[in-house]
Amino acid sequence: MSIAGADGKTHDVSAERRNGWISVEPDEDGQALTIAVDEDAVREWVSARADSDAVEVEDGIEQVGEDGEVVKVLTEKKAGLEITNTDAVADELIAAMKGTTPLEAAFDSKKIEPEVEQVEAPKDEEEAGDEESTTPSNPTGEKWIDVDLTNKTVTAYVGDTPVWGPRKMVDGKPGNETVTGTYDIYLRYDRQDMTNANNYPEGHEKYYYNPDVPWVQYFHRGYGFHGAPWRSSFGFSGSHGCINMPVSDAKWLYDWASIGTKTVVHY
Repeated sequence: MSIAGADGKTHDVSAERRNGWISVEPDEDGQALTIAVDEDAVREWVSARADSDAVEVEDGIEQVGEDGEVVKVLTEKKAGLEITNTDAVADELIAAMKGTTPLEAAFDSKKIEPEVEQVEAPKDEEEAGDEESTTPSNPTGEKWIDVDLTNKTVTAYVGDTPVWGPRKMVDGKPGNETVTGTYDIYLRYDRQDMTNANNYPEGHEKYYYNPDVPWVQYFHRGYGFHGAPWRSSFGFSGSHGCINMPVSDAKWLYDWASIGTKTVVHY
């Protein structure tokens, strides 16, 4: 038994795996034995294969000049791939396991086109003597992140050159203010469950549990950047202390930064 994958590869359903899903049980009358299939286990396995075939879309970010022409690509775009018939494939496999139909399953997919956000390129500044200094196409210097708690923004810099941002964010609300100072990113997770269950029991008004929080980067103790898919707007104080960002922004910062990237948090 096998399932045709979206990218041409094949997902084999080994005899050993099938045996793990099958059990023999008496029927309702207790007069005969019937084959029972662990349908939940089958669906979980099919879903995992579909996830391995899927490709997450990656939106692009471009810097554009005053004439609207692209001067630099900050983040390359990448098309995504979504599996559209996971449940149907699981149904086919379950039916085949019960011996009612042959297995001729294949994952169907659709292409997800990425979006491209255009941001204004840093402007040249005039210096004394009417000479202009131009921003280099490849800025040099240390990567660092500026967190402006007054304007509620995050900006990425290389040396003195802003290469991304300022982007709106949500910082700590009163009583949970975001820490200020200069720090380095010391811990990163592409996904992490977040909760304060150690301080407040479930049901308490201050208790929270957010599973699979994306693109997490800690810069001081429990303070960090992360995506906040539960928010529809940004630019105010409302978090438990972390810097909440749109998921696409948090991913861009995660891909750009690394362990040790300097982070300056200030008013």
